[in-house]
Amino acid sequence: MNRLRQISVVFAAFWMACALFSIPPYVQREAEPLYKEFLDSSFPFVEATVDLRGIAPSGNTDNLIPRAIVLPLKNDVFVCFDTELLRVAGVWKGGFLTPRGLAMLSYEVPLRKMGGGQKDLPKPLGEVVQANGLYPGWQESGSVSFRDPRSRWLDEKELGRGPLDPQTGEWSGIEVHESGAVLKYTLYGGRVEESYAVSTDDSSLRLLRTITIQGIRESLTFVVSDLGEDRAPIELVGEGLSLIDERYVVARVDGSSGAPVRIVLATDLNSGAISIEKISEAVPQTDNKGSRWPETISAGIELGEPQGIFAVDEAIIPYPNPWKRRIRPVAIDFFPNGDAVLVTFDGDVYRLSGLGGDSDLIEWRRIAAGFNEPQSIRIRDNDIFVFSRLGITRLLDLDDDGETDYYEMFCNRFTQSADTRDYPMSLALRPDGSFAITKGGQQVNARSPHSGRAMTISADGKRVDYLGYGLRNAYISSHPTKDLITASDQQGHWVPSTPFLVIRDGRYFGYDPGAPESQTRIHPPALWMPHRVVQSGIEQLWPMREEMGPLKDSILYIEYKKPSLFQIFIPDEEDYTQTAGIPLPIEFETPILKGAINPIDGSPYLAGFQIWDSVASRLEGLCRLRVLDGANERPIAAEASENGVLLTFDQPLGPERSLDPANYQISSWEYKRTSEYGSPQFKADGTPGADEWFAHSVFLSKDRKSVFLAIEEVRETMQLEVQYNLFGKWAPVYLTVNDVISTSLQEADFEPTNFAKLFASEPTPREKATRSSIVSVARGQQLYAQMGCVGCHSIDGTTEGRSGPTWLGAFKSRRTLKDGSRVRVDEAYLRTSILDPAAVVTVGYDDQEAGMPSYRGILSNEDVDSLVLFIRSLR
Repeated sequence: MNRLRQISVVFAAFWMACALFSIPPYVQREAEPLYKEFLDSSFPFVEATVDLRGIAPSGNTDNLIPRAIVLPLKNDVFVCFDTELLRVAGVWKGGFLTPRGLAMLSYEVPLRKMGGGQKDLPKPLGEVVQANGLYPGWQESGSVSFRDPRSRWLDEKELGRGPLDPQTGEWSGIEVHESGAVLKYTLYGGRVEESYAVSTDDSSLRLLRTITIQGIRESLTFVVSDLGEDRAPIELVGEGLSLIDERYVVARVDGSSGAPVRIVLATDLNSGAISIEKISEAVPQTDNKGSRWPETISAGIELGEPQGIFAVDEAIIPYPNPWKRRIRPVAIDFFPNGDAVLVTFDGDVYRLSGLGGDSDLIEWRRIAAGFNEPQSIRIRDNDIFVFSRLGITRLLDLDDDGETDYYEMFCNRFTQSADTRDYPMSLALRPDGSFAITKGGQQVNARSPHSGRAMTISADGKRVDYLGYGLRNAYISSHPTKDLITASDQQGHWVPSTPFLVIRDGRYFGYDPGAPESQTRIHPPALWMPHRVVQSGIEQLWPMREEMGPLKDSILYIEYKKPSLFQIFIPDEEDYTQTAGIPLPIEFETPILKGAINPIDGSPYLAGFQIWDSVASRLEGLCRLRVLDGANERPIAAEASENGVLLTFDQPLGPERSLDPANYQISSWEYKRTSEYGSPQFKADGTPGADEWFAHSVFLSKDRKSVFLAIEEVRETMQLEVQYNLFGKWAPVYLTVNDVISTSLQEADFEPTNFAKLFASEPTPREKATRSSIVSVARGQQLYAQMGCVGCHSIDGTTEGRSGPTWLGAFKSRRTLKDGSRVRVDEAYLRTSILDPAAVVTVGYDDQEAGMPSYRGILSNEDVDSLVLFIRSLR
């Protein structure tokens, strides 16, 4: 069967299945997912965080494994291997793990969220029959210690302390075969491979652990089992097994000859008896790998309706699919030929072919699985790298069948906390082949040294260095050709509004828990964006192709909560400290998180799924942004200088409208960085509100594509907003002025101007603009959407996926505040919750994720009254 024929057959089968089950090609917010079982038991491993504290060994309080590999074996037996301490942390029989991670918890119940911290983490769903404590699984004979030798770093309570010294041992990866998984790691200059199986007969259920050691020229001791404080006696059979302190079962292995050694260790999972059944120098041959997922499925793209000069096309998610998996895309990257790799939050990787082609028919194939909450995927020299909680993994196809056979650990030499908020947030590829990474900075119970910072990973994965500090929830990106790293961050504690950052030179960006050890000045963002415009900044994209029209050579900054894009203009200087940008008038149905530019059609492809307060109508998706023919009514550049603001367009402007100062409104405000969530808006004198700026005159360039707003005494300001009405409706431009620079208008194609003489003259006449002061339910409903309230507060009573209480029935209800007091929700309470939200925090919404910024100085008295009226109407 030829290729096209194969695709057509699969495509037809797909749609027949959709019709049979009445399944839409995507999942809406209110819908129930088709697949609900998170664990793919047909795959031989899954990365996980596993909590054995207080469970096993008995008496322990610290047996926590942030970077675990869990092997699901037959008869519902599970093995947990710690990839940092190179130990079997636990073996249990029964069920998998409690769904206490965000990916597991929300897999079956969309929008279900996990709280922060390390108190409530995945635990075994069954009886733990063997375990080891928080110490290395292998040690040099003669110096065995049952203590954790790793650095305590910043906080004694943080148990995610990173891997052992590479000279001792280091996790190498997992090779998957038809019969299971082979774990690989280095040890004292040699190599170790081990695999697990369950054997059964009429009287016993045994776990077989097969270990092959090569190239180790010394005698080693590995800890087989810790009997705990209970010290229940067990039977030990075989030469080399012994008991230390009547508690620790150990085995000694003599590798001094350098010859390969193979050990088969058997544990009776009913009686606990342990035996070494076989020791030999023969190294067995591994079995054939085989193709685990030979099936492909094809689906198309729904072309979107024009939105001005833009259109958003939605890829059809293949439901049902032969893998019986939810597909919650979180990141995508492209090969040079236009094929893409897409990673899901649930740990699967798919290869997509056909994106950007003439037929708009996408072929999906699953090529990897098992990752723990990955959020990044990158291609370097045709190698695929996935950043998950386990570390950065390189995917290798050893037999050229299109699937991953070896999950090679590229780098895990940085710490990973078990905190549910220590996400592996972003992985950026630099021009020299090295990487930059960020992880979540909101540690609740303990501080982790590599969280809330940006780090560089050398091209060989062996070196980790700090790149930037003080990041709350930053996502970084890299320029396609220049060594330029930029980042988003998200408003919250110590972050007063949404910033756009340039990361370099160990800069500190102000999030206090992520500060460097030696305090330095806070480096200002290159651009602040108001919270009402960008509430949850994520990744940035760099469109470079002519097909992108007015987006070419700018930055597309992804906003997640109200799925949209903010276009940032790149100044000419490479070491820029300030810039400007505009919100793009594009609506997305997909809750977008990450994206990449397709080298075939030059278009951005955006992936995402919904869990954190997005207002998107779909739960998950993959979409494409196209630029259409038509007039662009938004600036392509903006700059503030000592005498005013320059706006540049890509079409000629009409002199009558563009030269009228009444068509421009200019204001500025400041933010305050504190430990409170977000910041109100402040005037320059420190009072709440915004300062109005006066445009003395307006100049039009010779080519009529630029206007200059002459403003006397331009000053530094965190947020400068320029509203313009040049095409029949008002639209904003946002700037940050960290440095008042000089600009030559003559070089920008304007007539020469003497500004001292200009500002001494009478300003250009204009009709004074009046602003409405409407108080109404309709105005309150408009503000509910405009200010982003819709992202956190529902008006239909739902709370799943929301970080704030519903407004339905809120008025006149009673609430318990976090201080224990009871209050009635009246008008005074509502006004306080809008202007001083930290004073009236409701129980259940008092963690780090539930923070609400103050709208003091942002909303007028009339706006607050309108919101109160709207909430009252929902009673």
